[in-house]
Amino acid sequence: MKAKAVGEAEAKAVTRVWWDINRCPVPSDVDVRRVGPCIKRALEKLGYSGPLTITAGGILTDVPHDFLRQVHSSGIALHHVPTVSETDISGLGWAVLKWTWYNQPPANLMLISYEPIFLGTLGKLGGIGYNIVRSILPDDLEQAASSASASSSAGCFLWESLLASFTSSRNTTVT
Repeated sequence: MKAKAVGEAEAKAVTRVWWDINRCPVPSDVDVRRVGPCIKRALEKLGYSGPLTITAGGILTDVPHDFLRQVHSSGIALHHVPTVSETDISGLGWAVLKWTWYNQPPANLMLISYEPIFLGTLGKLGGIGYNIVRSILPDDLEQAASSASASSSAGCFLWESLLASFTSSRNTTVT
């Protein structure tokens, strides 16, 4: 993960992380209860200190209930979207846009997804003053999205990068 200096306004602003739980699953050997604390720690290392909300969104009926319970018990909110479309900004994209109605810039937004359609949305939101947190993500999101969609282990390099801080503390417990 690269270090990025954030301005004072961004550092203290509200930060929302949306995790596309269907298209960007964590690797099977990762304890999902560690995802929330890891994201928080990564953002703190980048200088973000404002209020943080992490939401796992997607077609939750396609996700095992035990997994969802673990996600929710770790402090990550759940957001069910009835459909996921590869051709329009429905579902999770619509939830992200709706969030912007109530959170004006300089709010921070991070989207954990490999869906290329979100790249344009994030670019437009960045253009109107939202701070798009990219420092945790790969440099070339479009290339990452296309290579991940062609891979059966989509999301692995993202999660390896994001969860790197847990490599040394893998045997610790989460409270």
